Amino acid sequence: MPTSPDVDMAHLQNDLNTVISKESKGEPKFEIKPFAFGLKAIEVTFMMDESKGCDAIEEEIKKVHNVENIEVLRLDRALG
Repeated sequence: MPTSPDVDMAHLQNDLNTVISKESKGEPKFEIKPFAFGLKAIEVTFMMDESKGCDAIEEEIKKVHNVENIEVLRLDRALG
């Protein structure tokens, strides 16, 4: 979630891609979705090694300029 409706979402997505790509297996997929009161959220889907857990990458994402909040919506395990 960005800090305000005035945040340049393309720039924020690029900054997030830089952070997420360090841990991601493959290219992350980004989708900008309307949230509330003119705010838009960036929903990111990516795969990473589960042994590292979510906490470390969440902390890195929180450090990105113009990120107000982060929430993990779904966590799946790949078997096989």
